Parts: sequence; structure tokens; C-alpha cells
Amino acid sequence: MWLRKPIIALVFITAIGAALRIYNLGFKSLWVDEALLFQFANGNIDHVLSQNALYNSYPPLFAVLLHAILNIGTSEWILRLIPCLAGIVAIPVMYYLARNFVTHPFALFAALLVALSPNQIMYSQQVVAYSLTFLLAQVMLCMFLLFLRRATWRNSLLLGFVIFFSIWTHYGLAILCLAINIVFFIKIFRLDRPRRVLGLWLVAQTLGLLAVYGVYHLSLKHQFTPGGFGTDYLHSGYWDGSFQNLLSIAIFNTRDIFAFAFPLGYLLIIFAICGVIWLAKSKNPIKATALMALLVPFAVTFLFAMARLYPYVSTRQTIFLLPMLYVFVAIGLAYLFNLKYIRHVTLILIAIVLFQGVKETVKYLKSADIEDMRAIVSQLTSEMSKDDMKIITHG
Repeated sequence: MWLRKPIIALVFITAIGAALRIYNLGFKSLWVDEALLFQFANGNIDHVLSQNALYNSYPPLFAVLLHAILNIGTSEWILRLIPCLAGIVAIPVMYYLARNFVTHPFALFAALLVALSPNQIMYSQQVVAYSLTFLLAQVMLCMFLLFLRRATWRNSLLLGFVIFFSIWTHYGLAILCLAINIVFFIKIFRLDRPRRVLGLWLVAQTLGLLAVYGVYHLSLKHQFTPGGFGTDYLHSGYWDGSFQNLLSIAIFNTRDIFAFAFPLGYLLIIFAICGVIWLAKSKNPIKATALMALLVPFAVTFLFAMARLYPYVSTRQTIFLLPMLYVFVAIGLAYLFNLKYIRHVTLILIAIVLFQGVKETVKYLKSADIEDMRAIVSQLTSEMSKDDMKIITHG
């Protein structure tokens, strides 16, 4: 009955996802990355921009938003409010993105994957930009599809503003923007009135180029320092020049990106492959767009990793790849479910995936802090003298 009323089901799924993200939102102490962003956000805007450029590896928008939220309060709960809200909004947006390609029940399943994903919940509970990045990736894809259906001034400007704010949020979203440009130029000659469409497209991309210019001068040129923001765990996301490493990145890192999206990554890969096979056989232009919207961003990110410009790795750096991944899991399940001889097997596999997701989510919610700094802060505060306060106050 609920599946016949998708809005009711979507509200229910969103409520579950919201409850999981709000649960113990302020319970865990800030860990180092969160504490650094909190430090960046204190002070005036010039301080925020300069600190972000020197000590962060991302564009400044999230730090500026955090600066604004400090007017409300400084508790862990308040500081995590923006990521939490972004994570909650991403659930219904996932439904509307998937709805472009699958029927209501399977679009609802894509939304449910986002609602229950342990990593999506984790980043919705941390003072970092990744849940906002995931949301903006979804919105960019939704606006791109809307523009392809109706190339109007309104849709061009909406897409342009989404791209603008996306590039100010996360460098990976610039890669996604490049990927949708490739998809657009592959499809443009199949669109009605291609010259007019191209003109409107360039309007949207102009806003993106303005963002690139601003981000480069305010952040990126300061962050381009040798070894300035290198970390060991990203090493596996870059090509070392050998053929063996190339295959390893292509196979195992792709597998791990699926596992990052949701537990039991192998099953998700099987579902997504089924979706790819199904759409590859279709001559429907919308379905062809879906196939390119999945494969081109993965391919572009992989090529950037080959050039050692951006990591192709299963962690937050590639969270912008996940929206279409969830969509293709839903497409593959829709395909399998329509094969009547294995319909019951498909339902069992869905149950297994959801059970594992819930299990891992509960495990995360019950886990201890990544780095519990409350005791250290309390100890240092208790031992702080008046002279220490003068040094902090007056520099």
C-alpha cells in the first residue's frame, strides 16, 4: 500500500534517515579534522579564507558556512548541523534523481540505501563538507537532466548556480562538472535546436568558470605546495606507472568505491553491472544518458588518477561519484526483479543488503569517538594559568 503512495513511503524513509543522523549528533567529541575547521571558522571572513587556504585542502565555502553557524552556538551539535541537514535532504533528492530512470519502488530503494548507508550517516555527523558534497553532486545531476529535457534560460541559470556553489565546496565536484560537459557534447547533436542549447549551456558553464577563477585565487594556488596536503591513505589512489598497478586501481579501487557506498560492495557491483547491461541494450536516449552519467565521471576520475592529479580511491574524495552508483544499483534490481524466474531471489538479495547496512550502521552509532579529545581539553583547561590566558588573548 505504501509503495502505491510513494510520497508517504519517501517521508517515512527520510524520517528513518533523519533519526539515524540526529541520534547522538553531539555525543562524540570533535576529532582533529573537525577541530581544525572549527578553528578556521573563528574570526572574520579574511581569517576564515586565509586559514582555509593555508591549512585545508578544500575550497572555502564550507568553512564560510561554518563561520556563519557559529552565530547560533559552538556545541558539537550546532557545528554538525549543516552536514546533518545536507545528509537528510540528500535522501529525498536521491529518490528524485533515481526516478528519472526507474519506477517508484526502486527509486525508493535508492533513497533507502542513502538513508541507511553507514558512511553517509558518519559524514552527516562530522564537521566536514562531504555530505554537502554528495548532496550537491545529486542536485547537479538532477539539474543537468532537467536542462537536457528543457533547455531554457531558467534551467540554464539554475544549473549554473549549482555548478558555481559546487566548485566552491569540493574539488571533486569540478571533476563531475567536467564529466557532465563531456556527456553534454556527446549528446548535443541529438538535441533539438543545438545552437540555442549550446548557447544556454555556455551561460551555465560561465558561472562555473567564475567559480574556478575565484577558488583558484582564494584557495587552490596556496594549496598547490609539494607534499603540503599529502596523506598515506591516498597513495593507493594514484598510478605508479606500472601495468600491474593500473589493473589494481581499476579493479580493486572500483570495488572499494562500491563498498564505500554501502556494505556488501560485491552485491552492489553485480546489481550495477546488470543495470549497465540492461541500459546498453536500450535505444532510449534517457537511458543512454544514464549510462554515460555513470561511466564518464568514473572514467574521468580514473584518468585524473593516472595523471596523478586526483585520487581514484574508496573514501570521501570520491563521494561525488556515488549518486549514479546508487541509481544503477536500483536499475539493476529493477531489471532482475522483472525476470520472473529470479524475482524471489532478488528480494532475498535486497533483504541481505539492507540487513548488512543496518548492522554496520548500528555498529557505527555505538562506536567510540575517533579521537576523544574532551579529556585532554578538560585537563589543559584546568591547568591553564592567567598568564596563559594573556598570551592567548594578546598573542
